[in-house]
Amino acid sequence: MNLGRVRSIALLILIGLFVYFSYVLILANATVHINKNLQQKVETLNQRINQENAGTISYNSLVDQYLTQFLKVYYSPLVILMLEQNS
Repeated sequence: MNLGRVRSIALLILIGLFVYFSYVLILANATVHINKNLQQKVETLNQRINQENAGTISYNSLVDQYLTQFLKVYYSPLVILMLEQNS
């Protein structure tokens, strides 16, 4: 191998590393933004739950919404058909 070929290979490796680390940096930045959004959603839901729990003993309308959605999905015809086939 001559010196020019070694330099070109080293340059290609450096460019490859630069592109790779740029990609990793972009992914890390996107992950940080997603985590911040999820953290804000969790804080909002915690505030809503705390507001719903204030002054109540047992009933929580927020939990009722999720439970209602779960029951609608659970008792949908497709799920019932799948349960019957598994029995």
